Amino acid sequence: MTVDAFSPGYVELQVTTNFTFLQGAAHPEELAAQAAVLGHDAVAVTDHNTLAGVVRGHLGAKTAGIRVIVGTRLNFADGTPSLLCLPTDLTAYSRLSRLLTVGKRRAEKAQCRLSATDLFSPDGIFARGAGQVLIAIAPENPGADFPSFLSQMRDELESETYLAATHLYRGDDTRRLAQLADIAKTARIPLVATNDAHYHVPERRALADVLTCIREHCTIDSAGHRLTLNAERHLKPAAEMARLFRDYP
Repeated sequence: MTVDAFSPGYVELQVTTNFTFLQGAAHPEELAAQAAVLGHDAVAVTDHNTLAGVVRGHLGAKTAGIRVIVGTRLNFADGTPSLLCLPTDLTAYSRLSRLLTVGKRRAEKAQCRLSATDLFSPDGIFARGAGQVLIAIAPENPGADFPSFLSQMRDELESETYLAATHLYRGDDTRRLAQLADIAKTARIPLVATNDAHYHVPERRALADVLTCIREHCTIDSAGHRLTLNAERHLKPAAEMARLFRDYP
């Protein structure tokens, strides 16, 4: 099947807004409006360990005539790989809200401390993840234990489980995506394409760089590799995502 013959529907499921302090470089409303311009039916809001951007994301999506997918990116303090968590019903949303509340109460202001125990304990707040869609985000260098973690998610959590695949434009995407595909096959879970959007249009990369410098307490001239290598962390049309992932339709 060629890309030209493939007319996909695409929704961005990994979106960081400015409600993730000093990381997202666009308002939820801007991301929703751009998603509509690109012809997407919906856009997710997955800020880091918070649901704070969901309300404005919902209002922006409503204005744009699309829907918002409620979610968050769960980052763990014990080295557990990050997960995109998308609740599919009110009960799942309530469990996710409770999990985030407990994590924030454990930590200093504006922080959230979660662990693998919160995720896997059958008697814990998360209640085995029932009603959630969970999308694992691979570490920079996935070790031998990462496929086992995915298999544990598949076997122990009452949720739909996926592995995110993202183009990073660093020259090694072909090798890295093939590695992720092999890991997903080993763990028997599907890949899902994301673009890890931090802003709605490429021009916002400059603001994203400034936010990075504030977060890292450095200047633009000294930031070096702490800055992203390109301006690709923006929303993309479905046809472009189909082209990028043509080997993994």
